Amino acid sequence: MPLLDNHMHLDPKGKFLEAVKEFMSAGGTHIALVSKPAAVGDYEKQFSEHLKIVKSVEELGVKVLPVFAVHPAEISILTKEYGVERAEEMMKKGLELAGKLVEEGKGVAIKSGRPHYEVSQRIWEASLRIMEHALKIAKDVGCAIQLHTESATEETFKELEEMRKRVGLKEWKIIKHFSPPISNSKDFIARSILASKRNIEKVIQLQRFLIETDYIDDPKRPGAVLGPKSVPRFTQELLKRGYEDLVYVIHKEFPENVYGVDMKDD
Repeated sequence: MPLLDNHMHLDPKGKFLEAVKEFMSAGGTHIALVSKPAAVGDYEKQFSEHLKIVKSVEELGVKVLPVFAVHPAEISILTKEYGVERAEEMMKKGLELAGKLVEEGKGVAIKSGRPHYEVSQRIWEASLRIMEHALKIAKDVGCAIQLHTESATEETFKELEEMRKRVGLKEWKIIKHFSPPISNSKDFIARSILASKRNIEKVIQLQRFLIETDYIDDPKRPGAVLGPKSVPRFTQELLKRGYEDLVYVIHKEFPENVYGVDMKDD
C-alpha cells in the first residue's frame, strides 16, 4: 500500500536524506517533493538543484512526485530589487519553465499562489495575475497545481472553483496546500491537509483529501512544520480506527486522480 506525504521540502543544508530515512522507517513510500526558493528569481538554477535532490531521494527507494514551485512570497523579494512589473515577468517565466519540465516528464505538478501576508495593492494585483497565469499553464500542460495562499475559508474555495472553471482546468487539478479540513462537497478543489492530531476527527468526515507535513527542512526550525514521520503516524491512527477504505482513497485512488500517476508501492 502506498503512503504519500503530499507536500515536503528537502534541503542539503538540513537533515536532507536523514529526514527521508525517518519517513521511510515509519512506513512512508511516496513524497510530493516541492522545490525551495534557494536562488530567488533564478528558476533554471532552482529547478536544476531540485532535480538533483529528487534523484538523491529516489536512490534511497522513495518514489518522488516532483513539484516545481514559484513561491508567491518571492514577489516581495524580487520587487525590492527589480520593481513589481519585472518581478511579475520573472515569476511568470519561472512558471513557464516549470510547466515545460512537467511536459518533459520531469515532474507531476507546478506550484504557485498568492501572498499569505499583507502586501501593497500593486503586489496583490500582480500576484493574482501570476496565479492565473500558473493555472493556465497547468491547464495547457494537463497537470496539477499546488496553491499556497492565505488561510482558506469556504469563500476561498468558492473563489478557487470559479477560477478553475474560468480557466478550464480539470476537476481536482487544483490542490490547496496547507488546507483546513473544510468539506469539498461544493467544489472540485483538492484539500491537502496537515497530518496533525487535531485534524484526525475532522478529516474522517471528508470523502477525499491528501495529507502533508509541509516539512521545510530548515536547520533553524527543526521539525517545522511537521516532522517527517507525521504522515505515516497519522495514517496508522486512521487504520487503528478502522478507516482502511479512506486510507486507500487518500494514498492511492485520489493521488492517482489528482496527479495522473500510478501510485505503485513495489
